[in-house]
Amino acid sequence: MPHRICLLRGINVGGRNIVPMKPLCAMLTEHGYSDVKSVIQSGNLVFDVPAKRSDAALAAEISDLIEKDFDVKPRAFVLKEAAFRSTIEDNPFADRPDAEKSAHFWFLDGKPASSGLKKLEELQTDSESFELNGPVFYLHAPDGIGRSKLAEVVEKALGVPTTARKLSTLLKMLALLEG
Repeated sequence: MPHRICLLRGINVGGRNIVPMKPLCAMLTEHGYSDVKSVIQSGNLVFDVPAKRSDAALAAEISDLIEKDFDVKPRAFVLKEAAFRSTIEDNPFADRPDAEKSAHFWFLDGKPASSGLKKLEELQTDSESFELNGPVFYLHAPDGIGRSKLAEVVEKALGVPTTARKLSTLLKMLALLEG
């Protein structure tokens, strides 16, 4: 049974939209998901599902189940294991010595607006590099994303919902898949 990865947007951030991971994993198990594991408290899940179902259907179901049980309706991004691995392998900044902490990935929920890249280029600093590759926007921000004007507007510029993770988090999830 192939693994799936779920990235939940906007939970357990700044003390808002609290969804405890242990009860979340238990709830998903009760609804037929198996081998459910979480990575850190920000909504990163790895699981198996017995029936063939689309990523979009699983994302909608997970979001609805969370709303029902936790009174929070996060956007859920679901990926098959192969797509998740490809996202990490295709990282254009993997060769940078600081990649684990300075490479960030935005997962896109739809086709981005092509005009958005122009806006991002205008905001890009000399130290930042970015690339859009299919459903993932990659950003190398060695000075951090906290002060990055580019990072601040990725979703708005691309015109589609997104959720972002840094490479170190994705590598922790990869270790769960391999463990």
